[in-house]
Amino acid sequence: MTRPEVNQVVPQAVPGDATTDHALATQRLLRELGHRSEVFALAVHDDLAGQVRLVQEMQGPSTPDRFLIYQCASHSPLGDWLYGRREHIAVYYHNVTPPDFLRGWDPAGRLALIAGHLQVAQLARVAEIGIAASAANAADLRAKGWTQVTVAPLLLDLSRFVGGGACDGGAGGAASVGPSSGSADAGRTGGAARTGDTGRTGGAAPTGGARWLFVGSLAPHKAQHLLVQALATYRSAFDPDATLTLVGRPVVSSYARAVDAYAAALGIGDAVTQTGGISHQALLDEYQRADVVVCASQHEGFCVPIAEAMAMGRPLVVVDTGEVATTAGVGGVVVPDARPGTLATAVHRVVTDPVLRRRLAGGAATRVAELALDRSRRSMTIVLERWLSGRGAADAGTTRSDAPEPRFDQSGWAGACALGNGGSGARGVPDAVGGSDAVGASDATDAPDAVTRGRAPADLWPGR
Repeated sequence: MTRPEVNQVVPQAVPGDATTDHALATQRLLRELGHRSEVFALAVHDDLAGQVRLVQEMQGPSTPDRFLIYQCASHSPLGDWLYGRREHIAVYYHNVTPPDFLRGWDPAGRLALIAGHLQVAQLARVAEIGIAASAANAADLRAKGWTQVTVAPLLLDLSRFVGGGACDGGAGGAASVGPSSGSADAGRTGGAARTGDTGRTGGAAPTGGARWLFVGSLAPHKAQHLLVQALATYRSAFDPDATLTLVGRPVVSSYARAVDAYAAALGIGDAVTQTGGISHQALLDEYQRADVVVCASQHEGFCVPIAEAMAMGRPLVVVDTGEVATTAGVGGVVVPDARPGTLATAVHRVVTDPVLRRRLAGGAATRVAELALDRSRRSMTIVLERWLSGRGAADAGTTRSDAPEPRFDQSGWAGACALGNGGSGARGVPDAVGGSDAVGASDATDAPDAVTRGRAPADLWPGR
């Protein structure tokens, strides 16, 4: 029996983009299952010529015997174009950022996000099934009126990162890797990677200053400013030579500039580096050099860099927001909020406690196994074959571990790092980054105002 043709459409195809990588991995799976399958886009990067075709090259009629998957991560004319199609349609939902994160930063971008959320809701009228990258994304679809929803995790090739390091300081050079990574906008131009020694050993505090790393686009919902705050506290309380590297292209340029200005205002401008987009090998090098990967992002549909860091064996400290904690699972220390003292103290424990680092290494290995490509392919196969056979949505399950997540125990540490209790830290945390002006959990969702209360100069941040 001839299997039906199943094509995919994406708004744009860019090397290193997580949505593009997922679409190409889905295409390989469909072809292995015996389907003819192509990926089409409105715009295609030259490096993907031959792998992704322009939408106007789509051959054959739009008929009910064909199938079409729309990879949705933003507002796009493709969402409206689907209304004129007669194929069976599925939407794979990567998530659309809530628009209020751009309030005061990028008015046009905020309007585009509003349109994106409206478009996702309207697509429920033409799509037979919504496939979500995570349980949070599935809940978002249901809240928008979707009824046929299932979860099938991203098809991530973590073999490009496995073997890059170990939480307990084990050796292991950068893995032999293929195409560029999705999380750091690899392949795009950007600053050179910072140099330094690799493969920190043991659990002792690093000499020359602990290296913090964040990977992801520079945008308000990623909340890099909260990491700058936490680094200032950490340098004052624990390690005056610690540094923070922010890898990823600036999506909101005004925010990227404000993060730099904020670091300078706190007196740590030389300790914070923005690299821009970098190559995959440079990204591997950054992971390898990092003593800890930190994430205070306020909204994520999955957070690919968390999976990459675990595959590289880097210890994680993440804030319990969005899907960040879910993706990290047992592979990271999850803190309840993004107050600078909370983050700084957690990082100090991770950097200096060899027992904790070994536990995180084991948890990371568990999560990487759960997120492995062969496992996610099996989940995706179940979902696709049920849809293609006309049986609707089937929950193929998520890849979240049922094991308890390691959470940071703050007992006994409140006095060491000014957790919003008046600022009388044991090591003299300055008022500008701690004490009564520390950003609390409820403040962190309103990034510019929260940072202004952290005593950054008011003119650094757009008014609300």
